[in-house]
Amino acid sequence: MFWSLCLFAYDSNAHLNSSGHASVNILEDKAVILVNVPLQAFKDIDVSLDGMGLTRKIQLQKNEIIRQLDAAIRLSWGAEQGVVLDDQIAVVLSSDPQNPILQIEWLRYLKLSPEALIEAVQLKVDANWLGEDYVFNIRRGDDAELAKISTTFTEHVFLKNAWGTLSAFLHEGFFHILSGFDHLLFLGVLLTANTNMRRWLWVLSSFTLAHGITYTLASQGFFQLNANLIEPAIAFTIVLTAILQIRDIHPKIWQECVVVFSFGLFHGLGFAGSMANMSTETRFPVTSVLGFNLGIELGQFLFALVLIIFLWGFRRFPVYINYMPRCVAWFSLLLGSYWMLERMQLWMS
Repeated sequence: MFWSLCLFAYDSNAHLNSSGHASVNILEDKAVILVNVPLQAFKDIDVSLDGMGLTRKIQLQKNEIIRQLDAAIRLSWGAEQGVVLDDQIAVVLSSDPQNPILQIEWLRYLKLSPEALIEAVQLKVDANWLGEDYVFNIRRGDDAELAKISTTFTEHVFLKNAWGTLSAFLHEGFFHILSGFDHLLFLGVLLTANTNMRRWLWVLSSFTLAHGITYTLASQGFFQLNANLIEPAIAFTIVLTAILQIRDIHPKIWQECVVVFSFGLFHGLGFAGSMANMSTETRFPVTSVLGFNLGIELGQFLFALVLIIFLWGFRRFPVYINYMPRCVAWFSLLLGSYWMLERMQLWMS
């Protein structure tokens, strides 16, 4: 009994497309892997039809094909990679009726030690074999975990313990917010509008609560919205916040918190959409959500801290401090408008 590992669908440049799927099943003493890879993914493999049957020609090149697969897809259980019991390859036609292509089907059986069977599983994929992303699913008994691998996310550790899951998702959340320039721009224009610490505490708490709610619900599958709708909405929150600042509209704190909370709901959906391209933890769902939200908050706190230090450094130059909120607002308005139009074009295309 085994799961099929992956329909690796490639474009003309031998890259995986976004609809690729992968899986591996870990049994009592071995792992069984089945990989389908389009022929054009391989280098220096002769597939010409010169009188010799393609199946026979592929079998003659079996060692080179397996060598390339070994180099591109690497699985390890702790420090162990397993002992190869058997390798089989065959030529098959993809099941996609819209784009039927010839593929190499690779079946591998790996012998694993009892100690390795309980270890987390490390996956590393050569970025040259990847397109946008593909789904990789690993199952061990009742435990399963799914991750999406991409050119910017070429490795993942599966089946971690609870602490490993918490630390991994905390890391993802921390770096996700710090690399999410649209989220940071929203926070920047929001916080520079008024540097009152009491206000900062209320608006940041409102933003945190809102994106925590929608991220949690979306990541656990309670609802899903198209990213092509969410991304323009996030850009719109930047634009509207900037306009409020430019027009010197300063609502009461409770009114501003309501607005920020509403905007934060969309940002949380954006977080969930981005993390859907990385991993879905099914063993410790609460731990994964907690870790990611904690990471977001740590990154958010660091950004606010850096902003405080920056503003403190300019306190001796009141002219610059007075003009800074408006400059940030205009910059946010221009960049946010550009993002909104760009993302709307993608949505409409």
